[in-house]
Amino acid sequence: MNTYEYLNECEKRLGNNLRQLREEKGYSQNHLASLCDMSNTTISAYEHSVKTPNLITVAKMAKGLEVSIDRLFYGDENSQFITSAEKKGRKIVNCIYVLWDLGILFFVGNALEVGQNSGATMSFSPLANSIRRLLHSLNDYRNLKSTYPDPDKYLEMLLSSVANEINDIIEREELEKKDEDARLKRTANKKKGASSSN
Repeated sequence: MNTYEYLNECEKRLGNNLRQLREEKGYSQNHLASLCDMSNTTISAYEHSVKTPNLITVAKMAKGLEVSIDRLFYGDENSQFITSAEKKGRKIVNCIYVLWDLGILFFVGNALEVGQNSGATMSFSPLANSIRRLLHSLNDYRNLKSTYPDPDKYLEMLLSSVANEINDIIEREELEKKDEDARLKRTANKKKGASSSN
């Protein structure tokens, strides 16, 4: 791929990501344009790769969408990081890196573990259980693949099922953390109020 083709591909990706992120937020082109102090025709031109925004404009749009500039350029950063590699070996290494970086895969002694590594102790989260279940199901799938009427459909169903399960776990954990943060903040405000009244 020459430089021109690469830049053209980057423009298309940016336009697609801009439209997708805008729609995910439920914003119209007019609403995003007002947040970024530009016209809706300009937003449309960027989404359709008719015009290319400069870095300052990309930063304004990222701020308006409340995402990182990387997210606007690359979409889902982890997915792009994994899938952008051309060779399978690199995709595998990138995937393992993301799992390691998230604290899902790690070593205890010489054993590879799936879970959450918290220093000297290891706790197994529902996320780790989902990953273990997926790995066992994938092993079964490989061994029984020829017995399924539509192996590709079954595999997609399996992957989607575990992906949805993991999304639910992540959302639940984020909600619990938000609730805990709010509780700690209320407690701190009560203490602050009590000490200021003395």
